[in-house]
Parts: sequence; structure tokens; C-alpha cells
Amino acid sequence: MSNSKPMINEIYNKLGELTVQDLLYSIGEKKKLVSVNEDSTIEYTLNLLKNENLLSLPVYRMSDGEKCLVAMVSIFDILAHSVFAKVFHLKEEEQINVNVDNWVERYLLIVKEERSFFETPVKVVTNSMLTTRESQSNKISDWSIRAEEPLTTLLRMFTTSRFHRALVLPQEKENTFENLKILTQTDFVNFLFKNRLTLLGEEFLKKMEFNENFFKYGLNFTVVPETMKAFDGFKTLYSKGSTGLAVVDAFDKFVGDLSGEDLRYMVKENLDDLLLTIKEFNLKLLCQKKFQVLKKKDLCRNKLHRIWVVDDAHYKPISCISLTTLLTAFVPEHFELLAIKV
Repeated sequence: MSNSKPMINEIYNKLGELTVQDLLYSIGEKKKLVSVNEDSTIEYTLNLLKNENLLSLPVYRMSDGEKCLVAMVSIFDILAHSVFAKVFHLKEEEQINVNVDNWVERYLLIVKEERSFFETPVKVVTNSMLTTRESQSNKISDWSIRAEEPLTTLLRMFTTSRFHRALVLPQEKENTFENLKILTQTDFVNFLFKNRLTLLGEEFLKKMEFNENFFKYGLNFTVVPETMKAFDGFKTLYSKGSTGLAVVDAFDKFVGDLSGEDLRYMVKENLDDLLLTIKEFNLKLLCQKKFQVLKKKDLCRNKLHRIWVVDDAHYKPISCISLTTLLTAFVPEHFELLAIKV
């Protein structure tokens, strides 16, 4: 293997000559911006995230008949809010104390708190002091980038901060809510793939490969047993600041994952599912949920948000590769994640 730094520097310089607007032009017109009113409920917001297959939304306030952007809300913000919601703790106590004498009163209290959680305005979530790995701030300035800024600024935003998506602010003369755009890490990776010959070059594509450092970069993940309650799994997600957990069976074999994205399927009618084991919880989501397990050599052939790398012999999870990891490999300071075959 030889040093990949010169080649990575060359690619990084090419990206620096392009702007965020170039990326927008390249991917074409994206569908209309999906947003939510700050007075909308958590229930409505969860349904919107699920139906639109999104992880975050701009939040707006109506002012003089026009939409004004006030914040961003992600599924991880709702996770941070939900793990402390009284209703979930009441549900836990209900399962433990099945034969409580005052079951009628407890049932009515649970129904009340359940309604209260789902009817909470989303602005309560965005204004909450609870924080997540991604949304330690809901300030628009932290999420946003100007269309005229270099593409390398967006690359660093996606790799050195907590953000997996960015709000692209329009030119001053086009400064209306409808002209806002959102770019994601997936958009960036697709852009690199679409322009791979121009930006990366034939030599890079033929000779560059991931080395052990790349897989070690994804070692910071959490493993939980499939017998853990789903609710405890979501609490672990919050406390660890993770976006996903590797789920294993009694033999430490990888059997699935649990992520904040799964909260999008939460409604009043299935709230009790959070008291199921993760194994049972995932079985109920099987038709809606997708995860991918790959051997190391298959990594580059898939377009996924998260890839669990498993041991060939025992199927134990050994690394978690995210789009953040993949994009980080194109930042000069992390050239050691790649190597050139000689």
C-alpha cells in the first residue's frame, strides 16, 4: 500500500472549486420542501416523517400570512423528548405491577398522559433543553449553509459536526421559505458517484481501497441483546448519543439493529410495543424496516445510511460504517482511511 494523501488532496481541491449550488444543479429539482408548523403535534410530525421517509423537517411559524423558518426538528429530537416522557415510565410500571389495586385510576392516568405526549406541539420539542448528538442546537444558523459556499464547507459540515443534513439558504433576492432546500449526506455521496470520473478519476477508482483504519473508524458503536426492551433500547440510544444499536442474540450473532428512525412508526395504538423485547419489536416492523449486513469487500456497492460489518466466521458485529465515515475519507486530515494498491 502507498500513501493516499496526494490523491485525496487533489480530490479535495477539486471539490473546493465547486459550490453548494453546483451540487443542487447536479441532482436536479428535488421534490417540494416538506415542513411542519411549530404548533403541529408530535403525532402529526411523526406521521409526516414516516410518510415522507424523512429524518428531519424545517419548522415554521406563520407571520403576516407568510411562513417564517424558526427551527429544525429531527427524529432524534423527538427521541430525546420521548425517553423522558412520563407516559413511557407509566407503561413500564403498568407491565411490572399487573395486579395493582388502583388499576382503573392508573389506566385513566396512562390514557391522559398518552394523549398529552402525542398532542405536544413540536415547538415544545425544539425549545426543549434536552439535546441529542445531532441537534445540540436548533438554531437555523447551525444547520444552514449558503448556496455560493464551497462544496468543501459542506463536506466538513457533514464530517466534523453532528449534522447529517444541511439547510441551503437562498440568495437574498429569492429569500422566501419556498426557495429553501435541504441537502443530505446521501445527496453528497450520490454526487460523488455521479461525477466519479471527473472528481475522483480513473486511477482513484481502480487503485484506491478501504484499509483497516477505515473499518476501525466505525468501532464506536453499542451492542445490545435482543432480549432488551425496545424502550430501554431507545433510552440507550439517547444516553450513548448513537444513531443506531447493533442487536445480537445469545451467541453474540448480529440479528438486526434499532435506531431512532424506528420511532416514526409510533402511534397511540401501538405504544405498548415499546415494552416488547427488541426482537419482538423488530419483528413487528419487519415489513417496514430495512437494515443491511455486509462483508468488507461488499461495502462500496451499496447506497445505505448505515452498514454493519460482521465477522465472516461468527457473524459478530465488528464495525459500523456510516455515510459520515465514507465522506470523512475525502477530508485530507483523514487520508489514512484509504490506501492505494501497488
